[in-house]
Amino acid sequence: MIRLKRTTASVIAWNLLGILVALGLAELVLRKVHTPAALQSRLTMNQLMRQGPVQAEGLFDTAAFHFRPNSSGQQLHNEYQHTVSHDRHGWRNPCFDEQSPATAVFIGDSYTYGIGVGDSDLLQCQLQQIDPSLNIYALGLPGANIGQYLEILKRNKTTIKRLKQDGTPVDLVLCMGNDYEGLLSFGAPQGALPASTPALQPHGLKAQLSQLNTQLMQIPWIADIHLLQAIKLMAMQNSRIKDHGDYFSNYGGQTFYKRGAPLQSEQLERALVRLRQSFKSEGVNLGSIFLIPDGSEISKERLQRDGQLGGFTPDQVDVAHKFKALMGACSSAGIRCVDLRPELRGEDYYVYDGHFRPSGVEVVARTVAKELQQRP
Repeated sequence: MIRLKRTTASVIAWNLLGILVALGLAELVLRKVHTPAALQSRLTMNQLMRQGPVQAEGLFDTAAFHFRPNSSGQQLHNEYQHTVSHDRHGWRNPCFDEQSPATAVFIGDSYTYGIGVGDSDLLQCQLQQIDPSLNIYALGLPGANIGQYLEILKRNKTTIKRLKQDGTPVDLVLCMGNDYEGLLSFGAPQGALPASTPALQPHGLKAQLSQLNTQLMQIPWIADIHLLQAIKLMAMQNSRIKDHGDYFSNYGGQTFYKRGAPLQSEQLERALVRLRQSFKSEGVNLGSIFLIPDGSEISKERLQRDGQLGGFTPDQVDVAHKFKALMGACSSAGIRCVDLRPELRGEDYYVYDGHFRPSGVEVVARTVAKELQQRP
């Protein structure tokens, strides 16, 4: 009996050793012999997510709903490094001339804030280089969505009204990668502001696993285990975890609508009308809405990469879906919306971060300048 127990223990030990050796060899092969492109992209994403960017969110005063006045921060990322500063009102506007009234005011998210670019390459600064008469004030908050845009307006309307010319509208800059679902939520029949992308908000066990994964991915030696990431990637590619019915999502929460998905025009039009009413209730007029595309809505190569990581193929999605739907709703609601896709290229975005390089801001600035110059 004792010998049998020892034999069983030996078999278990040898089996465990064999498994460990096999896992070690698999890890070695993935590291040294062949790392699939999708796996390399996932590993790089993990690394960059740990490193930053440091986007100065720690400087944001949620009570006042602006950044700390006259504060400075840094954007530190493998693809860019910049120092940022905020003016006495708590926003990033190094080129704004306070001695002259603002000819336009922008409210938006990280693209409006200027993640990825230095002061001279900010949208409002590039606009001033194109046309010195354009004195733009921007209120950009990284990670913001429809609810936060309205809160920016509500909590900073005194500053906005003091800086702009009488009658000058306030423009909205939407990131179509993830603001679109927030707009749909705002246009829901109940008129509430639920989570911007309800299908992307995990619940129950899925939420717990998501939280655990986030914590583990902050530990470098775990996040860099190639075999673990390969298993996760295979599970993602062969499951429906990124399939939300009408659309797929990627690692950053950007969404890609399936071919044939409903346009939801009525809901979008209702959202736009409510936006206009919300602006008016704060004593300002809604001007133009500028639609910034996600890089994967411009670049086929980027879309292919996102599909590999998210478990879908480019031919399953229609990257023009959101633009067709929203531009149609804008026309019906009588709101001027500007599609910024035509002149942009994949090279205008950073490879992994997803924000504009200076060249991308320059392209957008040329289109926006034409729009502003046409105003009476």
